[in-house]
Amino acid sequence: MECTTTVEIASDVQTVWGAVADPEAWPRWMDDVRRVEATGPGAPARYGSEYLVKQAWWKFDDQRIQVRQVEPERRFEFVAETSAGRFVFVYVLEEMADRRIAVTSTLRHDDLTGRLAGGMAKGEIEKTLVKEAAQLRDYCEAQSPQDVITR
Repeated sequence: MECTTTVEIASDVQTVWGAVADPEAWPRWMDDVRRVEATGPGAPARYGSEYLVKQAWWKFDDQRIQVRQVEPERRFEFVAETSAGRFVFVYVLEEMADRRIAVTSTLRHDDLTGRLAGGMAKGEIEKTLVKEAAQLRDYCEAQSPQDVITR
């Protein structure tokens, strides 16, 4: 199961990158994330960095995430594991001509348990991705330099 959404953000790439590629910043803009704690090599996040992520909606355990790919200001990918399975999450940033950043978020369940759970909850997962994309947009636009074109 895979879900994808894209949002355009009137911000500079450094602001957007700082929000998505620093897991410890996620609670500032993602209202569902309560806490992120580095458990391995931490900031700045790089290949192999590990974190525990506590989300409000998931009561059973913390997500254990590991960064799998970092292409500065372009792509940030991590693998997350919970008792509900394993999934891959990818942020791809693309600078647009009008000083906007398009951010595509993709969540893909990576094992049988995750695919089964994800298949049953696909509608909720899609809504959550869209909500998080809007939160990212609102946060970054509020943080961006004043000379960036706004909506």
